[in-house]
Amino acid sequence: MIKFKKIDKKKFYFLLEEMRRIQKLFYSKFNIDDLWSNSKFTEVIIANALNHEMIPGHSGSRDAKDDKGNIYEYKHYKKNSSNHSWTFNDYSDVTIEKLKKTKSVIFAHLNDETFPPFFDKYIEASGQIMSQYLTRETRKIRNTRKMINVSSNQLKQKENLYWNEVNKNSL
Repeated sequence: MIKFKKIDKKKFYFLLEEMRRIQKLFYSKFNIDDLWSNSKFTEVIIANALNHEMIPGHSGSRDAKDDKGNIYEYKHYKKNSSNHSWTFNDYSDVTIEKLKKTKSVIFAHLNDETFPPFFDKYIEASGQIMSQYLTRETRKIRNTRKMINVSSNQLKQKENLYWNEVNKNSL
């Protein structure tokens, strides 16, 4: 059984206020309004490496845009993850239609053997290709969650898509 450490409320509330201050700073500097979600830091790393600008929003919204206004969706996994694939948590008709209007889906790999993790490679698929892929590959799935995992091998074998290396000095 896990034993919980007694919290010093004064220190705890001080840290919460610091987190709020940092959140406001990130919002004012980078327009990022959800700094503490698990994937937001990863999205910042990916956007920085690809010279993209973050799009404020939560789950279900696109992640970034380039200087021409093209919209991107990011999917990522970490090297030390037990599941080396990317998840679409919703392959509904709405999601598939949104992908058609998306320039690319960036399937990112992060090397987390060091801290901080670094974005070392990715597969880029056009939104059109991924909307067709999801339409085709989800026909046989019968689950109420509308969830599908996509691996680099599947993208290679079914869509002829390969890894791109990231400039090591991008972060």
